[in-house]
Amino acid sequence: MKERKKRAEPQQPSNHDRRYVPGTLTSDFKVIRSTKDIEDLAAAETILSIGKEEETPSRKERNRIAARRSREKRVQKIGQLSEDIHKLASVNKSLQKQMEHAVSILEKIVEELDRSLEQRQIDIVWLVALAVSAEIHFYHSPKHIHLLDRLKTLFVPGSRPPK
Repeated sequence: MKERKKRAEPQQPSNHDRRYVPGTLTSDFKVIRSTKDIEDLAAAETILSIGKEEETPSRKERNRIAARRSREKRVQKIGQLSEDIHKLASVNKSLQKQMEHAVSILEKIVEELDRSLEQRQIDIVWLVALAVSAEIHFYHSPKHIHLLDRLKTLFVPGSRPPK
């Protein structure tokens, strides 16, 4: 076979040697001599710097928007809570009025019961029903407790006399 003579090619760097790839920075900071390479490098750096500058304000703007929304939500929540406070305060006042009314009725009943006990003019069934109902449903003052104990000793068999 005939041997082919290899043509002498000019020595060029391999594609794997990054120091000689046009348009890139080299690890040993070798200056790239081609003006096209310099223009390409400048254009690439400009594009990269524009991207960074645009990213920062948009992130700041997103943070501003998020902070504004957070403040708005907080103000709405505070407004809602203050409305709830006013509603609950009015409900509380209404319940206090009802409780005061119930206590005044209970006071009248206790006074009438005390008078009736002294005069011995009492319907026993009504008295026992009243004592049981009052004992279950009301918080009693010492005066009420004393009267209920008197009723128990008078009409409920097996109960202890009041102290």
